[in-house]
Amino acid sequence: VTSASKGSSAKDENVMIVSGRNVYDAFGRVAKAFYPTTEGTGSKSTFSKSFDNVSPTVTVYDVLDRATSVTLPDNSTTTTAYTVDNSGHTLVTTVTDALHNVQATHTNGSGKTVKTIQKSGPDGEITTSFEYDGIQRLVRVTDTEGNVTVSTYDMGDRRTEVNHPASGITSFTYDALGNVLTKQTANLAKEGKFISYDYDYQRLTGINY
Repeated sequence: VTSASKGSSAKDENVMIVSGRNVYDAFGRVAKAFYPTTEGTGSKSTFSKSFDNVSPTVTVYDVLDRATSVTLPDNSTTTTAYTVDNSGHTLVTTVTDALHNVQATHTNGSGKTVKTIQKSGPDGEITTSFEYDGIQRLVRVTDTEGNVTVSTYDMGDRRTEVNHPASGITSFTYDALGNVLTKQTANLAKEGKFISYDYDYQRLTGINY
């Protein structure tokens, strides 16, 4: 069980915030986290055992130290389940919030998100899929309606073009240090215009429309 004082003032200059008490389980994980309290600044060098009467945030873990349940002081609970999709060779993390909204996130062996499935109403699902190239750069995003957004990169791993089904093609150019020099949307391209950026030692100093 720990509490620590912070020098920032709360209600007035004679009061400081004491960080909330944390209760750890046998494996050193935070099992209960209490809200901060306040106390006088005269005790800033003293260890504080004070805590308020608000219910703590309670976290439950699985054997791999992953949080499976988080219950807030208002008794609302978010649960997380971890499974494996053998057909797609992905780890599936399914989060259900206090309002019973459910989202499943599929990640590949590199930790990249390859698909998200969001429950929409009792029967519907909103699915978004993500594709990567051989060096794990995001190249395609497909939404639940089948609309595809494609990204193109240069040899420096800088995104040079985004082709969006609604907004069209947006292109970018860069300087030798990787700073964005110009941006051109589909609408600007029709007019032969672009947005340019000015820098001073890599610090952005101006945007020209």
